[in-house]
Amino acid sequence: MRNVIDLPFLKQVYYFVSELNGISKLTDFDKTIEFFRSLHSGEASEFDVKVNQINGNFGKKRVIVLKSIPTFSDSSSFLSWVMEALSD
Repeated sequence: MRNVIDLPFLKQVYYFVSELNGISKLTDFDKTIEFFRSLHSGEASEFDVKVNQINGNFGKKRVIVLKSIPTFSDSSSFLSWVMEALSD
């Protein structure tokens, strides 16, 4: 995985997740989890979802705090939020 995750790469991950079988039936929270699961670089055992955070390997980030998650279907807002979460 890259140390620096840029917007074009995040868009690729977003569109990949958007096409997953059954994704439309999931809640926005679960779609967010799937997005970060796809973004995670490392062993599956290193990816852990807690009540308000995700632990994993996301470039330079290891913990993503899940607060104020925008609607997944609003790609612009969602990806802006992801960029901010990755840069904290």
